[in-house]
Amino acid sequence: MVFDGDVKSIGDSAFKNCNSLTGITIPKSVTSIGREAFYNSGLTSISIPDGVSSIGERAFFECLSMKEFSGKLASGE
Repeated sequence: MVFDGDVKSIGDSAFKNCNSLTGITIPKSVTSIGREAFYNSGLTSISIPDGVSSIGERAFFECLSMKEFSGKLASGE
């Protein structure tokens, strides 16, 4: 999935239980990812842009297919 426009945030539960969602490109304009945004989705990898300053509780919980998680927040910077 690729977002068009100037998306600032991904809302709470936006892709919750979307098992068919295996990949997503989060634009650099995003600053926050909501609570349970990708809960139990089919994501296999994700890269968090440097501009993301907040990730809600359980945003990636139960993403059992996740193999790679990268970005500023993933490295603890």
